[in-house]
Amino acid sequence: QILHTTNIKQWYQRRVRGTLIGYLTSFAPYIVFMLLRRNLQLFLVTPSKIKMSTPSSSSSSFHTSSSTSSTVEYGILKAANFAAFKHRSQKRKDPTGTPYINHPIGVAYSIVDIGGVKDLDILQAAILHDTVEDTDTTFEEIESAFGPGVRDIVKEVTDNKALKKDERKMEQVSHAKHKTYQARVVKLADKLWNLTDLLRAPPSFWNITRIQGYFVWAKKVTDEMKGTNEGLEQSLEKVYSSSINYNGKEYPVIPKDTDLDKFLNDYYAEMRESRD
Repeated sequence: QILHTTNIKQWYQRRVRGTLIGYLTSFAPYIVFMLLRRNLQLFLVTPSKIKMSTPSSSSSSFHTSSSTSSTVEYGILKAANFAAFKHRSQKRKDPTGTPYINHPIGVAYSIVDIGGVKDLDILQAAILHDTVEDTDTTFEEIESAFGPGVRDIVKEVTDNKALKKDERKMEQVSHAKHKTYQARVVKLADKLWNLTDLLRAPPSFWNITRIQGYFVWAKKVTDEMKGTNEGLEQSLEKVYSSSINYNGKEYPVIPKDTDLDKFLNDYYAEMRESRD
């Protein structure tokens, strides 16, 4: 009798455990989806979590046909997935070879976190901004997947690879102030991320003159876009007033007591001969 009762008890315990595990297994995908959805809302799109800016030349609200969080989440994840595949074999120029995809995602994050802008077309274009310039992506692909608005922004911020490197850099300066608000936001965030990354870990094959030349050139570009976004511009000014440690010595990123126009021309000359 004791053995029989014990067997029944063990059978019952196993049955209960099996039932609970079955329920948990059935609901696990739903639970994971809801947790991801909640985190994405908090991180990317919840209006109450993002301090908005109201630039005069563009609306600060999402301009999709449906401004629900699910629409925005899907749009951003779609762009991130596209860019991750296109940049899958690329690395940054820093000594550790950071995965390239970190850059466009960081640019988009800066637009939201520092710039206070949450326009979906701008965020998608930020994530995609190097795909045509640095991979086999075409503008037709961008339009087919993300629409003509995103394609136009990406096209505005894409360098003409038919030009020499120094010519492309000079063209960025001359064209900067003529770009649309959306393209200027992406450009400012792109420069901010690149400069911050350069402060953190410059390429090992760059000397201090080339590093400073990049900062002088970048400032020339961003100065042409003043009045676009206060948050991004203030962050850039802090970078321009900083210094960099190179081989154990501190250097101002913008050289002092120097003819900056000549310094910039020397930088262009170096770019003309550069292969990297």
